[in-house]
Amino acid sequence: MNKKYVIILGAGPAGLTAAYELLSRTDYIPIIIEMSQDVGGLSKTVNFNGNYLDIGGHRFFTKNERVLKWWFKFLPPQGRKSTGDSRPKFKYRGIESEFEVEDSGLDPEFRDEIMLVRERVSRIYHDGQFFNYPVKINYKTLKQLGIIKSFRILLTYLYSKIFPRKENSLEDFYINRFGEELYLTFFKSYTEKVCGKECSEISPDWGRLRIKNISLIKIIRNYLVRITNKDKVQTEDSSLIESFLYPKFGPGQLWQLVADSVLKKGGKIHFGHEVVKLDCDDDEIRRVTAKNSFTGEEISVSGDVIISTIPIKELFECLNCLIPQRVREIAHGLEYRDFLSVGILLPKRKSDGTLTMLSTLKDNWIYIQDSRVQLGRVQIVNNWSPYMVSNPENSVWLCLEYFSSSSENMWLMSDEQIIDIASKELRTIGLIDCEEILGSKLIRVNKAYPSYTGTYKNLSELVEFTNKLKNLYLIGRNGMHFYNSQDHSILTAMTVADDLVFGKKNKSHLWEIRLDD
Repeated sequence: MNKKYVIILGAGPAGLTAAYELLSRTDYIPIIIEMSQDVGGLSKTVNFNGNYLDIGGHRFFTKNERVLKWWFKFLPPQGRKSTGDSRPKFKYRGIESEFEVEDSGLDPEFRDEIMLVRERVSRIYHDGQFFNYPVKINYKTLKQLGIIKSFRILLTYLYSKIFPRKENSLEDFYINRFGEELYLTFFKSYTEKVCGKECSEISPDWGRLRIKNISLIKIIRNYLVRITNKDKVQTEDSSLIESFLYPKFGPGQLWQLVADSVLKKGGKIHFGHEVVKLDCDDDEIRRVTAKNSFTGEEISVSGDVIISTIPIKELFECLNCLIPQRVREIAHGLEYRDFLSVGILLPKRKSDGTLTMLSTLKDNWIYIQDSRVQLGRVQIVNNWSPYMVSNPENSVWLCLEYFSSSSENMWLMSDEQIIDIASKELRTIGLIDCEEILGSKLIRVNKAYPSYTGTYKNLSELVEFTNKLKNLYLIGRNGMHFYNSQDHSILTAMTVADDLVFGKKNKSHLWEIRLDD
């Protein structure tokens, strides 16, 4: 029997999931082409002197049972907390659900291959104060903001409901849902850092995918009732995700286990190879040529199926077939945001022996809503997993997140210059209250976020063209130019495997997959 090969472009979550599923369920042999020297893509974990850095901050949470069970194949959940004997629970919208464990009592103190259950704590840092994330416009928030600003928030919110804007941009989307004052206070600065554009230039699709509605009418009522009768105040809505799973040593731990399994099952991974050409034969891609980034040598591999997780823009640059000029222009016009992760190791105590402010916080993420700095978000790695910090009793391991583009000034700076800026910005906004920095590390990630700018509005024309190439499947964040979560990437890969198992030819359903928070 002739062997069948599937060529997978990219060894991130989508590509590795596809390879594993095909090896487990079909007679296809996957050959993965990966540009870097490691696996995991944006979900990789970097080791700096025993301190692990999750370059994107990846909560493992899904409402899809298939994805959840798939995670547990590689990393079973902790059965007991390391400091007690209670079984961990997921919490979603205030509802607790206990998951089943095959081997109850798994303890992260004694097992490395394990999923931790972590409490979700994320806040916005604005004007020297912490606010809930997602933002909760409740009595506490209005009190923090003050009477005048609170009045403007409520007034502009009501105005947006009476006179809604036509939603041509993300700015229109935000103002229609939150009012202009709340938009300016909690959304504008951070969003524009992420996207690298004014909100007025960004498609409203970005907001529709990432932002949920809130009701200020209920908040106003509760606010007034609180003043007159505290006993009648309604309970606040719980945050979406209140607890989540997390690999003991970061997301890269999972993807290294998946990659190891792929190799053991007979799959292949070509590291350090960049795709340079995809040769088409009529309506199919038959051959992939990739160049070794170090030696310059090229390899060519033939495949029956091609699965692409690389940016669509790069895919079209490599396609060696007849492409209409308009389609080429749309592909060329797609835009992306690059990503800078700055790891900074700080002592837990100041010179006088007292604890630093950061060491007392329980936050996973802190969103920086401050136009004075370029800093977008701060991870306190200790709170994701203390096992990712070499000396968690005495140090705080931070990951500072900057959104950039490879053509911008900050990206072009040296590592030392960027790290210096990062440490100074922490002091500017008042998050560092100690002098000493114990260590630092910079990670650069190209095309980390597909942008809903440029020619994004014409993306459907690119999808229509690629669907005509019968053996080509696009999956994952960059493969679909879709600002998604990790479980969505995994499910798109599983769906392609399903299609190959059952002989399904129509690919349109891949673009209909949605996983709500």
